[in-house]
Amino acid sequence: MSDFIEGQPARADASTDEIIEAYRVPAPGANKFIINLGRPGLRIAFGEMHDQLEKPVFHSGVTLHPLDAIRLYKILQEMLEPIERNFREQGVISSEPSEDGGH
Repeated sequence: MSDFIEGQPARADASTDEIIEAYRVPAPGANKFIINLGRPGLRIAFGEMHDQLEKPVFHSGVTLHPLDAIRLYKILQEMLEPIERNFREQGVISSEPSEDGGH
């Protein structure tokens, strides 16, 4: 069952042309996210952090209207649920800290 936002499905398939256009923009890796809900909406900055850096390096950011942020949340939830379940079964994700402190 799909959710609807403003009468439209929260998730819609992308056309081949839209997918081609989406791959025209850079997509650097990110493992650090700063998320802030304020005006004019939900702002997400994407960056990278690793042992050789003193602080994260941010590559890009987006601001989403709250309704668009909910759409993104619903899409990610649907897409990632089976992957999360698999990681939980493997012990990669848990509700308790690991005994080795994650190292």
